[in-house]
Amino acid sequence: MIEARSVRSSVGRLAKLRAMSLRELLARATYETYTAYERDQYRRGRLAPPDRLQRALDPAIARQSNWQDETRFFASVDAAGRARALFASRFTDECQKARRVAAEVSCGEIS
Repeated sequence: MIEARSVRSSVGRLAKLRAMSLRELLARATYETYTAYERDQYRRGRLAPPDRLQRALDPAIARQSNWQDETRFFASVDAAGRARALFASRFTDECQKARRVAAEVSCGEIS
């Protein structure tokens, strides 16, 4: 026996589909198909070759044996003190402006 809840949700989904334009339906179907394809490629280990990042690097960096140590996206994570000093010295005006704007937001002056 079919539960009333599943019938209502099926009817609701059908009504939502009917309300969509053909263009939106095609866009959603295309997106679902593409993400399913990507997931399948990832599961099979074929989404990106293992050396993809190294091949994308500058050749001088890529040839180094320690290239992974040299290529940190957020290098400041390991040097928080140096990052703070840089903001305090070189970016003083930007730092003050950011603090001023943050204070205005916290007071409700800016949303």
